[in-house]
Amino acid sequence: MNLNSLFGKKNPNKPVKALKTPNRTQSFLDKPILNFIGEDLKKYPWTLRHATMGTQIFGATGSGKSSGSGKTIAKSFLKNGFGGIVLCAKPGERKEWEEYARLTNRSKDLIVFSGNSNLCFDPLNYESKRVGIGGGEVLNIVDLIMRLYEIGQSFMSSSGGVETERYWENALRRAVSRSVELLLSVREDVTIEKLRRIIVDSGKEEHFKDFKEYIFAFQNVPKDDPDYELLKEAVNDTVRKNYCLQLMQNAKILQNQSKLSSDRFYFLQSYYLNEYYLLSEKTKSTVSEYYLGLVEPFLSGVLKKHFVGRCDSQLLPEVTYEKGKIIILDFSIKEYLLSGAYAQGIYKYLWQQTMERRDISKNNRPVFMWADESQYFIDPKHDALFQTTARSALVCTVYLTQNINNYYFAMGSNNPESRTKSLVGNLATKIFHANSDFDTNEFASNVISKKEKIKTTINFGDKSATKSNVSNYEYQVEPSEFISLQTGGASKIVTAIIAQTGRVWGDENFLKSKFIQD
Repeated sequence: MNLNSLFGKKNPNKPVKALKTPNRTQSFLDKPILNFIGEDLKKYPWTLRHATMGTQIFGATGSGKSSGSGKTIAKSFLKNGFGGIVLCAKPGERKEWEEYARLTNRSKDLIVFSGNSNLCFDPLNYESKRVGIGGGEVLNIVDLIMRLYEIGQSFMSSSGGVETERYWENALRRAVSRSVELLLSVREDVTIEKLRRIIVDSGKEEHFKDFKEYIFAFQNVPKDDPDYELLKEAVNDTVRKNYCLQLMQNAKILQNQSKLSSDRFYFLQSYYLNEYYLLSEKTKSTVSEYYLGLVEPFLSGVLKKHFVGRCDSQLLPEVTYEKGKIIILDFSIKEYLLSGAYAQGIYKYLWQQTMERRDISKNNRPVFMWADESQYFIDPKHDALFQTTARSALVCTVYLTQNINNYYFAMGSNNPESRTKSLVGNLATKIFHANSDFDTNEFASNVISKKEKIKTTINFGDKSATKSNVSNYEYQVEPSEFISLQTGGASKIVTAIIAQTGRVWGDENFLKSKFIQD
């Protein structure tokens, strides 16, 4: 069933007409977008409502998770006019989605954002200049920059690194916040290069020492004193050598012209001339190193080329729901490593925020976020929270990974099991393909749950027999059963066991389904 046809739309690129009545909304959400096929060949509809509640697919390498249930769901999204983003862990992901688009007549809607393209998306430019509530706010820009830091920390943690102590993270956030505040106060664009120059020059103690001494003397010398011009030139000479001081001087000029509030100016002055200046050399150098490590990846290479400078209109997150575009982030982790994690992680974060802001009363086109090898893209802090509101934004999240231990590993050392359960618990449709991982199979059996089974026993005595019933709770699907599910290959048949929150399939709360590898 094509969702666009429900509204008489012939062009999937046009926004879906807003729904105005509860009955039509109900109808819209409950129309099937695909059918799962049971072992009995009966069709079990899967609706948009189900899709917006999130999907998690587990399966060992070669189990058919991508070519079976994954491909089936992906093609259904494209057939029904969805827009969305595709995160790429492997080099072949782009070609797979180009083939899906060809098969569903959606090739014209693909936007491939790759290292070989001429496209650019500057996240700081986007966030600082976007129109609407929260656009250009210091706090939101700082949160975005700190998200860069968290992506690096998460990637390194998954590679055996150590998480930063909270003290240093807070100190880094304050330094970033003051830098952004300073740039915005003097009407400067917030860029990676300018942030780098501020932190480097703010650490040049000799410049700040001279500046403070000259300013103090300058303020106490009358204009007709012979030393007045000499001190004025000394101040200007020091300022010319230091970008941070240049910005402070510009802020002072704006404050004198009543274009910048005195409170805001003295807030910044207090930080750079007192708080940061008075930090010990060791503390200051540590904060500086964290800061420079944050911006360094964007000063060269693929990140500088494609994520610094401008925002091309084709890559604005809004095009996925306004025009039904599918943006493939072809910076595969296997090829680009940490650069690929930064590139896709920061775009994913901004896309999620954009979807949460959208007004579905004006445009209700469903969108999807797709991540095969999803352990590379998990945000330990944000993703579970995002999924709690994804349904109301008509976002269909699909994550595919081999086993649940991939998530434990990706979540770092801070409550990885609780964070994993929170995330996976918010993905209502769970599809389990063939797996030999004990933890994942046990998790799957527990998701499906146990069921009471009555066993009758007869005890024979010398003269009579007695009958007794014993109640036991046993797994409906034993962990061992997941090992023997079909994986495709020559038979082209892939089997999986599906469980979905609040759903009964016939008489059971799970479905053993078949998929054809076409």
